[in-house]
Amino acid sequence: MSQVLDEYYDILELDHNASKNDIKRAYRRLALKYHPDKNPGNEERASKIFTKINEAYSVLIDTEHIGEIFETVDDAKAYFKRNFYDLARRINSDDCISDSIFQEECDYFFRYQLEEVSCVKKSIIEARRIIGLMRRASLKGYDMSVIISEYGEFFEKYGFIDDPRFNGYADLIAEYRRLIENEPNNAFAHFALGFIYEKLNMIDIAIREYKLALNIDPHHHRAKKAYDRLYDQHIKMRQETA
Repeated sequence: MSQVLDEYYDILELDHNASKNDIKRAYRRLALKYHPDKNPGNEERASKIFTKINEAYSVLIDTEHIGEIFETVDDAKAYFKRNFYDLARRINSDDCISDSIFQEECDYFFRYQLEEVSCVKKSIIEARRIIGLMRRASLKGYDMSVIISEYGEFFEKYGFIDDPRFNGYADLIAEYRRLIENEPNNAFAHFALGFIYEKLNMIDIAIREYKLALNIDPHHHRAKKAYDRLYDQHIKMRQETA
């Protein structure tokens, strides 16, 4: 972390793990405390501190500006890592975001996430969660072309749903099968397998998995809806071919 950033964090009385919300709260507290109008008889000193507080806040809260201050890529990644949960919420929200700052934040966000899954032993389910988040980000303007190219091995291993360049269903099926071995009454795992087999157009197996999910949890509405839909289609097709 650069010396300039160290000073800005010190001014706001924060450590380097502070999130954007922490920065906003610290700014409001200190701005109120050192506003010249709140310090009669000591306006000059308060004004100098107030100016520094505003400067520190404007830099630390501005992700586009802060990128110019980092001395290394690791510094930048460390900063964005602290704000990952905020970014994930933005991606999952209904807000329409497609500006350059969003692209930069997503780049750091997904590079860190992909490195974590690739280098640390994590499940395929976690990998698919990240892929799903990437797809939602793409709908808001995030350009994935570069990162897909850079992490080609990852996508070849874990798959990229609906993208013909990647095939990871076999690994995902194996992951859910292992999950069922450890948790035989896991209705969601059977439902997920049904969904995958339906994607692969293996309808008989999909129906069986949806039914197993319902046997475990009769109130699993998604499994019931999928089972009823596929079963009706299956019966209709058999009648037409009879």
